[in-house]
Amino acid sequence: KKGFTDPTKGKAVKDVMNGVRKLYSKPPKKAKPITLVYLRQIITALDDQAASAKHALLYPDLTGDKALDLANTRDARFRQLRAARDRAILLVGFWGAFRSDELARIDAGRVEAVRGQSMRIFLPYSKGDRDAKGSYHDIPALADYCPVSAYFEWLEESGIRERAVFRGITRWGQVSYNGLTPKSLGPILRDMCINAGIN
Repeated sequence: KKGFTDPTKGKAVKDVMNGVRKLYSKPPKKAKPITLVYLRQIITALDDQAASAKHALLYPDLTGDKALDLANTRDARFRQLRAARDRAILLVGFWGAFRSDELARIDAGRVEAVRGQSMRIFLPYSKGDRDAKGSYHDIPALADYCPVSAYFEWLEESGIRERAVFRGITRWGQVSYNGLTPKSLGPILRDMCINAGIN
């Protein structure tokens, strides 16, 4: 710096940049919301995946090759876990109107849930909670596409009892110790849509 002013802060540079923004600015990309029609379509695809994985685990197509049979079993377990997790992510996120960063922060120790009744999720902070006072989110149990049932099914499949509810799954069919990040939820949702035939 040596006492000189920053040339990028000058009026001429600011005027040029403002002109560039006016000429080439585009509206921010916004993802389309998931409607109830899409929700049904995605859940149907996830249920089909779960049923296929369960069938493969109950009735393995044994090849006689131990390594291959083990790989097939692990793949079926991975698909079973992923379907249960993704179903819970989608339904809890949809009915709770959570953003990806909020979903990633859901902690099993801060969820009070009664099967067939409701669930109450405490988030210690969120984007709208500037003072970090925390907020409760109540989600009722539903007859169809129930977030409470999906939550319990995921916990039973994964064995999660504490810390992050939504976690990664290894290709060997093991649940990660670490929770998903907000950035990882976008690709997961995209894959759910693709697998359900939604563009």
